[in-house]
Amino acid sequence: MFTLETKSSSQPASAPGLTTWIKEHPLRTYIFLTFGLTWPLMLIEVLGSWGVIAFRLTLSGMGLLITLFVAYGPTIAALIVTGMTRGRAGIRTLLGRLLIWRVGWQWYAAAILLPGVIGLGATALYALRGGTLAAWPSFSWGMFLLLPVSFLVRGIVNGEEIGWRGFALPHLQTRWNALTASLVLGGVWALFHLPIFFVHGASVLGSQNSMNPLAFLINVLAGAILMTWLFNNTQGSLLIAYLYHAAVNTWTSEIFRTNSLDGLVLTVLAVLIVVGIFGPSHLTRKLAGKKEKG
Repeated sequence: MFTLETKSSSQPASAPGLTTWIKEHPLRTYIFLTFGLTWPLMLIEVLGSWGVIAFRLTLSGMGLLITLFVAYGPTIAALIVTGMTRGRAGIRTLLGRLLIWRVGWQWYAAAILLPGVIGLGATALYALRGGTLAAWPSFSWGMFLLLPVSFLVRGIVNGEEIGWRGFALPHLQTRWNALTASLVLGGVWALFHLPIFFVHGASVLGSQNSMNPLAFLINVLAGAILMTWLFNNTQGSLLIAYLYHAAVNTWTSEIFRTNSLDGLVLTVLAVLIVVGIFGPSHLTRKLAGKKEKG
């Protein structure tokens, strides 16, 4: 399990002030800053979608910049708080997790293929229940050649993981076991998307407004647990976290399109299997991970 070392209480107290409070409460600061940077921009999109203001986010010009800023909000907040609490060395350590790639082929397979297996199983389950599919995915060489491009684009657009997994998760795992930390982070992660549920019609910010809120929450909580499992078993690799997040978006949005309930059931089943095999304490068979220095 990957956590952050805590400072000794024997160290002299520094002068009171905002910086001191941030150093004493980095996780709270991170959450407040993440929401403070992103929610106002999301609410602008909500108001624009209902015609209250004459502005909508698009994938061009200022709209694109705002959309990317919202997508990278959790990471921007993480870099700011890390810089204020741990300096440049802390930022280098945080970003260095993106370069952790020697983790074993099985974890690459799990990150990239598990969402596809769940999507395929959900499609089959939906058909077995009598559901009518528009069409099964048309597997072709062209599609397989385009998949890496899609993964890359979705990985670049997704700017959340340095914040959620790189910053927040290690802090949470200093307080709770891996399962509880995942559920807490999953709750914050789901809350981050709340304004999108109030967008009228389609939006470049996502499609959460067409989802059942409870199903979305369960899916995010389950996803957070699987992400912690991958993170803790790969030396805290953000590369693997990015691959999994991109894989989920690619498999579910571009290849398998079916009833979300089936995918949700199989995702929860995958979580139960992972927790049952690896245990809730660390979600890894190792007794404990090495603590991050800094």
